[in-house]
Amino acid sequence: MISKARSHFRMEHDDDNVITVWIDVVGRSMNVFHSSVIEELEDLIAELETESATAVVFRSAKASGFFAGADVSQIAELNSREDVDAVIRRGQELFARVERLPMPTIAAIHGPCLGGGLEFALACNHRIALDSAATRLGLPEVQLGLIPGWGGTQRLPKLIGLPDALPMILLGTKLTAAKAAKVGLVDLAVDEASWEETIRTFARSVTHNPAPSSGLKQHIVNSGFGRWFVLRTAENKVAKDAKHYPALTAALRAVRAAYAYHGDGFAVEREEFTKLIATPTCRNLLNLFEWREQARSGNRRQHVSDFKGGLDRSSQRPVSTNIRLSDDVAVPDPSTPEYVCKTIGVVGAGAMGAGIGQLAALKGFHVVLKELNRELADAGRQRVVDLLDDMVVRKRLTAGERDNVLNRVTATDSFDNMSDCDLVIEAVVEKMDVKKAVFASLAHVLKEHAIIVSNTSALSVTEMATATNCAHRVAGLHFFNPVHQMDLVEVVRAVNTSDETIDSLLKLVKTLVKTPVVTSDSPGFLVNRVLFPYIGEAVRMVMEGHDCRELDRQVKKFGMPMGPIELVDLVGLDVAWHVATSLEKILPESEGVIRLLGQMVARGWSGRKSGRGFYEYVDGKRGGATSLNKLMDCPSSPPSSEAVGVFLNDGLTDVQRRLIYPMINEVGFCMQEGVVAEAWMADLAMILGTGFAPFRGGPMTMANTIGQSTLLNNLHVLTARHGERFKPSAWLVDQREEHRSVAG
Repeated sequence: MISKARSHFRMEHDDDNVITVWIDVVGRSMNVFHSSVIEELEDLIAELETESATAVVFRSAKASGFFAGADVSQIAELNSREDVDAVIRRGQELFARVERLPMPTIAAIHGPCLGGGLEFALACNHRIALDSAATRLGLPEVQLGLIPGWGGTQRLPKLIGLPDALPMILLGTKLTAAKAAKVGLVDLAVDEASWEETIRTFARSVTHNPAPSSGLKQHIVNSGFGRWFVLRTAENKVAKDAKHYPALTAALRAVRAAYAYHGDGFAVEREEFTKLIATPTCRNLLNLFEWREQARSGNRRQHVSDFKGGLDRSSQRPVSTNIRLSDDVAVPDPSTPEYVCKTIGVVGAGAMGAGIGQLAALKGFHVVLKELNRELADAGRQRVVDLLDDMVVRKRLTAGERDNVLNRVTATDSFDNMSDCDLVIEAVVEKMDVKKAVFASLAHVLKEHAIIVSNTSALSVTEMATATNCAHRVAGLHFFNPVHQMDLVEVVRAVNTSDETIDSLLKLVKTLVKTPVVTSDSPGFLVNRVLFPYIGEAVRMVMEGHDCRELDRQVKKFGMPMGPIELVDLVGLDVAWHVATSLEKILPESEGVIRLLGQMVARGWSGRKSGRGFYEYVDGKRGGATSLNKLMDCPSSPPSSEAVGVFLNDGLTDVQRRLIYPMINEVGFCMQEGVVAEAWMADLAMILGTGFAPFRGGPMTMANTIGQSTLLNNLHVLTARHGERFKPSAWLVDQREEHRSVAG
């Protein structure tokens, strides 16, 4: 039988009457479901329903992976619940038809198989997966404030059991091929050498044993009490977070419905999905996803025309037609001839430098680590070895892959051995004279095309560039610690940095699979500058007598992963003091806070790493608060005892308002000074760089939610009660004049 021509699918018949359906979505670097794909798949399934094949194998024709997920932009833009319901119902019914095909079906999975892609695979009778570092199976919808809507909450728990399914549904946990095989999500995890042959033999074998694979945890799901206990335990665990992330309880309701004797679990899943689309949490998380895609697009201004930089409520909708449940980013390959940067040097192989070197080597670059002497250089390379060994232990790399990465890493104590580097990142001590000396040495040995960047967190890159004769090829790349976990990289444009240099750095960050935000070269750049008023206010409140634990508790209740006092102890008081000192000239009323931090550092109190900061630590575990009475010879002025003005309702407590408003206001100052080009960049950077509560959408989105009139009123009240540091930025005031109030 000759199959009709299609844009996204093609069918092949072999001599054993096995049909292979190749998936190759046109115009995408990875396969994603969108309306055209769904329409063609419906037509293809109708054809298969009339076939007499012995088996059908669904495979991706793309090297990037099986299916990255579903394009949800069309759902996000639907105007009514009825329309959302119809779209979700269409997907559910299509996958039900896949499940009912008259012949055994096999999903042969390599690379990402996520979201709607995994739901499609779950509708097949069998799944086999390539056992490689790139293969991941997961349901990440919760990260967008949604739940799986095409049967994931119904099929997955029954296949692998609730204990293994719930982390995938509630946390977005992704499984390797080996782990997926262990829990019964796939029948086999296959190495690359035998991949093609295994697909052929497996397809022939299921024609004689067409029963679908069964999960390994059925003894649990078959017990009514066992299901009740597991679901009840999960409810208790997510109860706190569910206040901010309603998708958690929605997912549990859908999963519970899968086991109801009477009722339609798919209908419950569909209803819960439909309700979530309209929630502020979902809209904010969709925006975050879109901003991240915009930042990775490679545009040096990272401009989004639909976000005008103001607080207009209409800007809080996802505007792209390419919002997906997983990344669909074409990552450049450093080994290709057209990729200019092939060898990266790192000067300073401490924790940050080694982390950057490991990341670059993992992504295919040759890496040269430079230290002061041979012993330190070898120690730096050993840090890279340790990081890679940890990945092997965690099954994120094979031993062979680790060895291949290490073959790209060399260590040296001589600048001369960096002469072939296309880009060098300095990660030495935060002292301007040391950094300028490094820059001068690099400028002397590097070729004319090479880029020199600093990983500084606060110092002037423009000043560093004066030590070179190539200021147009000097910029900042501020990675966040730990490098392998933190997604954000601030790309710092110094005064003389060329457009070509910024373009190259954006391409590099994209290749490293990080998210870049371009900033100007101002003290603290964006994240540290916006973060310090928040930390500084918390320290000031401690000086006034507030309890550290209560401040941290209030901020975590707001939605932050940790409180400000916990954070400064974790980062290190020495680091905080250094950053605060560099920001002193631009942050009003910060002298007392800087003085206290300096006194604590002088006593050797640098936080968790020294055993004492604002808290005391025993064996790494936090104890009580440190007494600061002897240090506060010049205590902070207490707040005004007079009730000056009245706060308007913004949903925050007095403590939360006093700590969060400084961040919102500082973003206004950053916009006023052109630190970033668009307000969404500040929201993205604060969420990725500091953990600012994602469900709130970032400081500027939160400002929009509060409303400009309420925001400015409350800033004026804070100014009257606590000081001029709360005076609203001119940018925030200008937004009110331009857009009028959006509070209503």
